Amino acid sequence: MRIKSISTRFTQRFKLTAPIVLSPMTLGISSPELAAKVANVGCLGFLGCGDASAGLSHHVAIGCLAQSYWQAQNIIKRINYGISSSELNGKLRKLGIGINIEQCVKDPSFLNQVIALNPYNLWLGYGPTTSVENMKLMHIS
Repeated sequence: MRIKSISTRFTQRFKLTAPIVLSPMTLGISSPELAAKVANVGCLGFLGCGDASAGLSHHVAIGCLAQSYWQAQNIIKRINYGISSSELNGKLRKLGIGINIEQCVKDPSFLNQVIALNPYNLWLGYGPTTSVENMKLMHIS
């Protein structure tokens, strides 16, 4: 099935079919499957580095992030078995990893470890991470 493209400067720059970006949400809220499927249809799909099972302020170890990134890549490869390598690379280039600057403050080597995974796209966010309970309180008051 062919998806109709929406052409903007953003979609042209990143060679996307639509100006849609799956933001890097905490693993457990998002997943390698979701990021892979977003990237596979021609939009940007990011994996986040948080761990929902341990609370939003906890970050996953680099090994867990690497496993999730490779899993997302393998999902794209499996979905597109038999297509040309240039077409496959075009789909893989829409996958990325997102980290919060706070992670780099806690572990200065973290950014280098993420870059060593060789992601096509890297999202650097900022701002404090917080718990779900604190988020609810902020919206109420």
